[in-house]
Amino acid sequence: MQFGGPAVLRRQPAGLLDQSERPNGRIRAVPFDVATVPGAGENHTPAAGPIPELDTVQVDLTHGPEFLHHGCELRAYRGVMAAMEQRVMSAEVSRDFIHRVLRKLKG
Repeated sequence: MQFGGPAVLRRQPAGLLDQSERPNGRIRAVPFDVATVPGAGENHTPAAGPIPELDTVQVDLTHGPEFLHHGCELRAYRGVMAAMEQRVMSAEVSRDFIHRVLRKLKG
């Protein structure tokens, strides 16, 4: 998808690569041959730690973020994340893919 024109389109992959080089950064791309990915229709950020009962999921909505922390909500999002993990490329393959896209855009 293209948002913001060609200049923005060229900056986006470079920005993703920069983010992936941070100590806590990890970029995982979805292959084009995957028809659908669970959770693709929303932006959610899981926050997990050593005590699972304290985990939370931030879901970004039009009216602002919502934080989910009940057991049934966490189970649902853990399931979404597990299904997503099975469909996305590894971090290394994703970085290589983004590098190829960037080279084509600079072409």
